[in-house]
Amino acid sequence: MSTVANLAPTTPACEHGGRPTGFSATFDPTRPASAVTVGYSCGCRRPVDAPVTISPFRSASPLTTTTCDPARRTVRRGPLATVPVFYTRTDNGVVHVGTALSRLHTDSAVSVAALGAALAGQPLPSPLTPSTDVFRLATGAALRCLDNDRGVRLHLEELDWRELLPAGFRRAEPRELLRTALVTALADSQADLVAVSGGPASTLLAALATPLPARHVSVRMPVLDRRTVAVGRFADVGLPEIDVVDGTADWAAVRDGDVPVLPEHCDPWLDRVAGEATGSVVSGYGLGLLLAAAGRRERPRRRDLLTGEQVSPELWGRSFFRRAPAAGVHDVPPHWFGPEALAALRTAQAAAATNHLVPEGRADRWLGPLLSQLTALLDGCGLSRVDHTAGDRPAPLLPGLHPAVVGAALALAARGRSLAPVDLLPDGWRPADPPVGGRDRLFAAAYVSERLATASARADLLRRLGDGGWVRADRLAVVLAEPGARLANSWPLHRLHVLATTHRDLMTGARS
Repeated sequence: MSTVANLAPTTPACEHGGRPTGFSATFDPTRPASAVTVGYSCGCRRPVDAPVTISPFRSASPLTTTTCDPARRTVRRGPLATVPVFYTRTDNGVVHVGTALSRLHTDSAVSVAALGAALAGQPLPSPLTPSTDVFRLATGAALRCLDNDRGVRLHLEELDWRELLPAGFRRAEPRELLRTALVTALADSQADLVAVSGGPASTLLAALATPLPARHVSVRMPVLDRRTVAVGRFADVGLPEIDVVDGTADWAAVRDGDVPVLPEHCDPWLDRVAGEATGSVVSGYGLGLLLAAAGRRERPRRRDLLTGEQVSPELWGRSFFRRAPAAGVHDVPPHWFGPEALAALRTAQAAAATNHLVPEGRADRWLGPLLSQLTALLDGCGLSRVDHTAGDRPAPLLPGLHPAVVGAALALAARGRSLAPVDLLPDGWRPADPPVGGRDRLFAAAYVSERLATASARADLLRRLGDGGWVRADRLAVVLAEPGARLANSWPLHRLHVLATTHRDLMTGARS
């Protein structure tokens, strides 16, 4: 391992009590080491001369920490570190590093590969970012700026995943094994609130995280008329009290705003929940996918009534299917994708290299799906959900990426067993709302139903796209003309409408 991996957590809280959430630094090989600017959860930013360690957990394990050592001009991202590291190198050899993409100011163009991945709803793998001149450090990697303008050097770590397996896991009862791991992760978290989506993963975390308060953001929209949200179900099975907040007005402001946003940024839960918290917010995002990837068996999936795609039975209150695809990935792009969109998507997919943490020859057969899912969750940064592009507000804390929980998932995979969050909830539990993936699709359906309701709006979208090659205009026109087809394609249509507005010049070459 890199020497920076063994740094102790030396970054104290600021005088207002805020904990460190990110950093930025400049490494100039011709000058003495400079201080690191640390961002805190309270909004403060302070220069620090000592090594900086950022971790969402109190234990600050090298597995989960992101570190910066100004004296060695080194940054490192742990194998399970959710806080990313971005870096860019100027022509004179100066290297700028940081945990927030927005703080690495460059004039570079938006990456076409990032647009392709965003259009398809796929994560953007390291080292790519939305900027052509800014790169992201992979998990389990360290970057060192060499002296005398000799460039940078990357150090890649290997990890024995068997070290994460809990002792005696072959004799342990699977439910107790997973429950213990989740309790350990929650106790290790630096959080003061649990965000409940209404699905089983976040509801389970709320049940295990007492006495932390829990909050659910409910949104009323026309497409939910046939999916009654029964928030009273939280209490029906003896779960702790969950504060239900009405986020309909917040959603309407996003939907009708002048600058449209992607489906995963429409959900007001982060602003309404995390915005009122003083520390991190616990989220169940990815937990169900991680556990599903640990199983070998596969169950048939039910088709989503809105999109026509097959989705998890978790949405309907049934056990999670036994093998999950990478988060947000579609097997087949819509038939109206043009050659430019398909080429951009292939560029993004080609950047996903074999994970160096476990060399291919040593990977057990059961490890592959789990490792792929971990990579998708940790690398889901780009124009998508957790992108660390703004400010120093801590990102949602994901207990599913705690070493204890990953170890429990590995133990289940090694035994060929599969558990879902719903398996640990009391009998009689039913979803009080669709989980995160389902909410995204509902927001997309409502967005498309509103923004593309009129013939003039649909004609304007086709006119803006023109013959740029990102869509097949004739096929898209047929989809837009039929209400049922619009609803079935609402997820990619929402993304297309947003990107054609926010990145019009790059996608179409059109002028206003």
